[in-house]
Amino acid sequence: MLPEFRAAGGERRVAWEIGAGWGGFAYQFKTLCPNTTYVIVDLPELFLFSAVYLQTVFPEAKMRFYTEVDEADLFDGWQQLDFLFIPHTRLDLMRPPRCDLAINTVSFQEMSTAQVRGYGDHAFDLGVPLLYSLNRERSPYNPEVEGVSSILAERNRPPESEVLPTSYVAPHKPPKPSAPGAPFALRSTRQKLHHESAALGRAMTRPSEKPRLPTPDRVPPRQFAGRDRRGPVGCCPGSGLGQVLTDLLNG
Repeated sequence: MLPEFRAAGGERRVAWEIGAGWGGFAYQFKTLCPNTTYVIVDLPELFLFSAVYLQTVFPEAKMRFYTEVDEADLFDGWQQLDFLFIPHTRLDLMRPPRCDLAINTVSFQEMSTAQVRGYGDHAFDLGVPLLYSLNRERSPYNPEVEGVSSILAERNRPPESEVLPTSYVAPHKPPKPSAPGAPFALRSTRQKLHHESAALGRAMTRPSEKPRLPTPDRVPPRQFAGRDRRGPVGCCPGSGLGQVLTDLLNG
């Protein structure tokens, strides 16, 4: 997918990120694919971070906020825009002349079923050929979403890939070796307590107490990279911000 965005002298394309946060992924994408109009739909208060950051790292970039022009003119001259900011409450304004890619990383899992379905349906209605999702099925403490991939699959065909062998919210570090000469049982006990206290984020004061470790959802995060039912299927294995871009490049 990304070779089409990066082609020198190629036609300008539109990428739509749902929930850009502070703008880190947008920076990486725009750096790799400068001939792109990058649309961000997010909580409006987060534009304080993403817009300031992106204007700082791209001081010559042409930016537009949805309040700066009449709604009917929001995408006028879109080929000259680098970044366009639209609040999530005005998703109806996200009607570009074209949209080549929709992206969500680690925020669908925090939404409700209705919200995820709304974004998936909007992408489908826009005719977006590829919707890329890097998300867990749901966050451990979010009972409001049924399952990200199953919701997106209602109008897309979702090939999936596991990207991490363990949950990224439950770090498991190997215990450090004890000093030579310590009894084996003592070494094992100390290592176990050190490991569990590190996971809890606090020092154990009474070794006789058994730590109560949290039990978050251990389902590893999954990626969803499905073209809608009107087009071919894409698949994007990998992990991490750089790996996500690499996956899209290889796709």
